[in-house]
Amino acid sequence: MGEASNSRFFVVDKYESAPDLQLVVPKNGPFFSHKHASKPRRASTTSMYNKEYHRLYQELPYLALVGMPRKSIQQRRSRYQVVRARPVREEVPSELGAGQVYTIEDDEDEDDGGGAFTAQLAIASVLAMQGTFQIGYNSAVVNGCDGVVFPGHSDLEWSVVVSIFCIGGLVGALAAGHLADKLGRRGALLQAAVAFVVAAAIMFFAPNVYVLMAGRLVVGLGAGAGSVLVPMYVGEVAPPQLRGVLGALSQLHLVTGILAANCLAIPLATETGWRWLFILTAAPALAQLLLCAWLPESPRLLLMHGRRDAAATALSVLRATDDVAEEIDAIVDASKREAAAGGGGGGGLLAALRRDPKVAYALTVGCGLHLAQQLSGVNAVFYYSTSFFEGVGLGDPRLGTIAVGAVNVAATVLAIWLMGAFGRRSLLLASSAGMLVSVLGVTAASVMGEHYEAGTAAHMAWSLASVAAIMGLVAFFGIGLGPIAWLMVAELFQAKVRSGAMAVAIFLNWSANFSVGLLYPSMAEAFGPYSWLPFAAVLAAAFVGVWAGVVETQDKTLEEVQEAIGHKVKNGFPPKCCGGGGDGDVNGNGNGASHTQSHTSLLPPHGKAGGYGAAALAPLSAVDSTGDP
Repeated sequence: MGEASNSRFFVVDKYESAPDLQLVVPKNGPFFSHKHASKPRRASTTSMYNKEYHRLYQELPYLALVGMPRKSIQQRRSRYQVVRARPVREEVPSELGAGQVYTIEDDEDEDDGGGAFTAQLAIASVLAMQGTFQIGYNSAVVNGCDGVVFPGHSDLEWSVVVSIFCIGGLVGALAAGHLADKLGRRGALLQAAVAFVVAAAIMFFAPNVYVLMAGRLVVGLGAGAGSVLVPMYVGEVAPPQLRGVLGALSQLHLVTGILAANCLAIPLATETGWRWLFILTAAPALAQLLLCAWLPESPRLLLMHGRRDAAATALSVLRATDDVAEEIDAIVDASKREAAAGGGGGGGLLAALRRDPKVAYALTVGCGLHLAQQLSGVNAVFYYSTSFFEGVGLGDPRLGTIAVGAVNVAATVLAIWLMGAFGRRSLLLASSAGMLVSVLGVTAASVMGEHYEAGTAAHMAWSLASVAAIMGLVAFFGIGLGPIAWLMVAELFQAKVRSGAMAVAIFLNWSANFSVGLLYPSMAEAFGPYSWLPFAAVLAAAFVGVWAGVVETQDKTLEEVQEAIGHKVKNGFPPKCCGGGGDGDVNGNGNGASHTQSHTSLLPPHGKAGGYGAAALAPLSAVDSTGDP
């Protein structure tokens, strides 16, 4: 426990106080008012939360992604928190002397500065996330339908049915930003919902496989738009403390969509029922359209268009309070800061690439992770697992596919905890290594299974081993390469080049996804049990690349990430082929701030700490170069 710096503030050790708060009562200072028989009030102030609120708005991008922190860098690093004491409103019992430690309960009902998960925010977020559900559902809906949809089609025709979804996804994702600015976030989401309804109708009434391809292209347009619009919209309507939580909820919608398609395939993947499997795509979209009154426009977009009153109204509904002035100011300040950074798209990225090799490093890492994500073999599982399980002799291959979907959901839930407990780099190494072992296991089990006749105990054992390896592949994907690839792009780049970097990542992501969906059946036919070895090569390269070239970004300021990138660039990664010197920052702004400056920027000016006190700030100066106390 620390000493109180003056008579108005207490220092609270957050590691010793959970789940209760322990207060050091300063001698001759105002005591915290409490009653033994009633629930005491928490020692806190709106101003303290407002400062933390502004810091979060400045630090976090307007995206809802798994793994985004709930606290600012300063608060995560400081071992001490500072709380304000309230004036005495009753006599303190004489047996409680000054300078003693008192334990009080934390008042969970007190306002936390606007970070509450209100009912309206929950409804708006879940409605928006139906677009993410559609991505998962329409990725997996074709899994297991090969033999029942228009029997007699060629393998190439079915590969096109599967993969053309990604072409639509690519176009939709690249167009989503323009639509979001022209129609508004809400309007763009509703347009994507209309695309899903139209696509569902086309696929349901398709007279042949070629019209079905057209329907898959249209549903891909909606899915691609949703992949951009959902994290954008949810990130702009949610308070910054909840963007990581809602990003995790969005990821759960995606994997739940995959599982739902796998489960519905059992009763509906028949020659007479497959059309109902496709028209169910319209159900979440119709829910969005019918309940659009509970889908407010993004307050940030309204502020960007100068509609402050409309933004305040929308924010009041989302926060269930009229006291939104502080948050409006925080959004305006953060948006101004992004605008001052020069927030450009592809042009800004190209200019920065020519000027600064650190941008080339960040882009190399981001592109490499997205290529590894899509070329790891996991999409072959999501598209063709039923055919694979049938080939290895599994009794009911559709049950194996459902097990894959269930493992995917469980891994996503586990990843939510792991991403808060471990660094990005550690999880990427564990993920790529685990996936590599799993892919080699699939190959070995498939090769060995061919040496035994179907139905024998040995053949069944090797079949189960290949199924277990597939489950391992999906599980290790879910805790690392799956969610972290997107998060790393958000953490490596600032506003000036982030949109351009995201566009490149989107292009590579959907393009690689398309190539796997189109080519895997041909690979399986040509190479048989060895068809997974190309994925093993990708994963081996990914592991080496992460080990040698990826810097840790968790709990680091952008300046500290840039400093780490600088060390990589000086050591020759990536090759200096883009011109420029080695002293620019990752945003192409010339010299980056030093490590000392990055710490100093987190602290209030000396003598103007707004009541923080020296005792509370002292632990920050003890943070070493790794960011750990």
